[in-house]
Amino acid sequence: MVLSETIVFVKAGGSFITFKDKPFSVNYSALDSIREALSMVQNRVKLVLGNGGGSFAHYIVKTYSSSSTGAFLTLCQESTRRLNSILVDYLVKHGFRTVSIQTSAIMVETASDFMVFHYPIVYALKNGLIPVVYGECIYSEKNGYRIVSTEEVFLELARFVKPNRIVLLTNVDGIYDKNPLTHSDAKLIERIDQENIESILERLKEQSSSDATGGVYGKLLFTARISRELGIPIYIVNGFNTESVVNAVLGYGSVRGSLIDLSQ
Repeated sequence: MVLSETIVFVKAGGSFITFKDKPFSVNYSALDSIREALSMVQNRVKLVLGNGGGSFAHYIVKTYSSSSTGAFLTLCQESTRRLNSILVDYLVKHGFRTVSIQTSAIMVETASDFMVFHYPIVYALKNGLIPVVYGECIYSEKNGYRIVSTEEVFLELARFVKPNRIVLLTNVDGIYDKNPLTHSDAKLIERIDQENIESILERLKEQSSSDATGGVYGKLLFTARISRELGIPIYIVNGFNTESVVNAVLGYGSVRGSLIDLSQ
């Protein structure tokens, strides 16, 4: 389904809005930054927000993934729903028309693919609302449940509601050649395209066994797939850099971050 206005998907990453080393912790400074950026763009583009699980989901997955399917689903959905509610309620309190869309209620995994009921997103956008989805444990015909990231949710939704671009908010400035939190000489990779994607992935994969870059490798691999399949640019920026967030969402101006564009 096509909407005429510019649509931008924005993800508030779990490492940005929570403290990942402290279970069930929220970084309210990050929520303040989101509020500031959204206030500058909400009347200029249509937004679909998403949030990662951060210290809410990761703790549950690490601690209870060996539990029975029913027990794990209950705990996983409760924790991810709680973080999403904190974000949505915070934005509503500050005047934004945000509404929570429970991912597991609109998306399931079948034996061969995902089935997505996208109409709540469409009608929310048509009514001037900002729908907020999130990474969650969804129901699966294959294994009982499937853990999906916000990026996976975005990719499946975009097959029905195509965004003009996607912006991912993190706690660092973008994709680096090595983990910037542990390497002072890490260099920001400002543009990733058809010319350099393979060499960058190879470099990050080599380091994945020695530090946290392994997570970045997987995220870049999937993000590159989204850009290639949808034919759109994806920005990865520091959520605390309001100017870069705003410019990335609007699609112009100076952006300190990483631009992933495999559309050509």
